[in-house]
Amino acid sequence: MRISELAERTGVSAHALRHYERLGLLRPGRTAGGYRDYPEAMRREVVFISMSRRIGFSLKSIGERLPAYRSGRLSFDDMVQAMRERIAEIDGEISALKAQRALVVDHIAWLREQEKKAPGPTQKGFPMEDSTIRFTQMRQRVEAMPMARTLGLRFTRAEAGHTELEIPVAEAFTFRPGQLQATPVFAAADFAAVSAASTLLPPGWINATIDATLKLVGPARGTLLRARGRVIDAGRLLTVCASDVFAVDELGAETLCATLLATARNIEPK
Repeated sequence: MRISELAERTGVSAHALRHYERLGLLRPGRTAGGYRDYPEAMRREVVFISMSRRIGFSLKSIGERLPAYRSGRLSFDDMVQAMRERIAEIDGEISALKAQRALVVDHIAWLREQEKKAPGPTQKGFPMEDSTIRFTQMRQRVEAMPMARTLGLRFTRAEAGHTELEIPVAEAFTFRPGQLQATPVFAAADFAAVSAASTLLPPGWINATIDATLKLVGPARGTLLRARGRVIDAGRLLTVCASDVFAVDELGAETLCATLLATARNIEPK
């Protein structure tokens, strides 16, 4: 069967199926025309991989068990034991998260005590409340841009002098399966850097890129791109900013794929 049929019958995206193939988990045949050809037995393997991922097993551990499953040597006892080990891992993660939550609660209490001792905190000379409003306005302005909407861009963090955003790896922008062309990589880097510069602008000001240099250092291959922007030198009319772009795989691991240096023009409202 073709990859589209396998994706429909298993509920696993074609992109994920290609990713599993790159990792060596799946080995489809090829038709005379060069198309992937998946035998019926491989549908069971995809379901096994998908269910294992939903439970939380890593692709590495799935790859270690898949040959036994494929040959019928993976017993029910083996699977139950692996799941019990996974439960133990989850319990450990829950304990760690509870401890981290308690630490966050303690930090909130500490910040409230500091708030009582000092006037309202500021960022770059603006009240914190005003900064929060400006960050929200910046995110809404950028995410509403046609190019940002086309890329599926969304911010995951914005604070004074720093931003973080993500775009999915969409097949429409790839030159080979799962790997983006340089154009969307540049767009992600530019949006991150110049948006970071805009977080330091006075209310009502906007900015725009006037020059930028992108250096590609690795393939933009994965499930999404994550770009982190930062300000290097903030001036009244010009701000020098930079960003790093990371390819993020299915497990959340980051690999640096590009870095950008840019200058933004700061535009005063009329």
